Amino acid sequence: MNHAFVFRIPKRPAVARQMCKEIRVLEAILPYVKSRIPLPEWIGPADGDFPVSAVGYRKLLGTPLSEIPPGSMKNRLLSGVGNFLSELHSIPKGVLKQADVPWFRWTGEQRDDGPRNWREGLQKFMDRIRQDAIPLLRCPVRENVIGGIERFLAGPQNFQFEAVLLHGDFAPEHILVNTETGNIGVIDFGDCEMGDPAYDVWHELMPFYDGPMDELFFERQRFYRKLAPFHGVLHGLLVRDDVLVRNALRQVDAEFG
Repeated sequence: MNHAFVFRIPKRPAVARQMCKEIRVLEAILPYVKSRIPLPEWIGPADGDFPVSAVGYRKLLGTPLSEIPPGSMKNRLLSGVGNFLSELHSIPKGVLKQADVPWFRWTGEQRDDGPRNWREGLQKFMDRIRQDAIPLLRCPVRENVIGGIERFLAGPQNFQFEAVLLHGDFAPEHILVNTETGNIGVIDFGDCEMGDPAYDVWHELMPFYDGPMDELFFERQRFYRKLAPFHGVLHGLLVRDDVLVRNALRQVDAEFG
């Protein structure tokens, strides 16, 4: 294929079902976003418990935003990134309902019994943190983490936002830049599900973001950023990557120490 295509082959039925969701979402959002996104051009047939046996995408080319040095070009690119999120977060609810988009899975688990709302997903994430990450932290940090998350969960005002379609893993390495034109492409939509728009939006994007906001948007944004290193801790434990776990734990210590 001359490296023009990327093929994904699921190893478990749950992963295949997750890929079907991703296909539905990508096809549904295409008319609403101007940036390049991956589109499935080849879908393998169902095979037993696997609703899809493989998916082929035309590879999007570009330099990851994480590799673009600071400067005037990066500032211009942030405008395009903010515009993309504004478009993604403004997709009509009817379109998302028709695509049967589930609530965001904080834990990343590819199971059929996903959370019924944003709070339930966050509670499951907290349960995983208690079980797997808290024992690895210093005692004062443990108390700060547990107290901070429990206070957030106890505040009903933290869950009174307008739910939108999230990218769910909106990191600079998932944004590809055409350095000649400045156009961007966005990849890795596997976690694209419903949730709080503040979860997706970086602080640097705020001048360029025009999606749904409310008076507690910034507080929730700061809270989610503090929790971000726990994704690295839990994933590192899952794949037995000790270096990733140590680095993520240092970030947790810096946020909550």
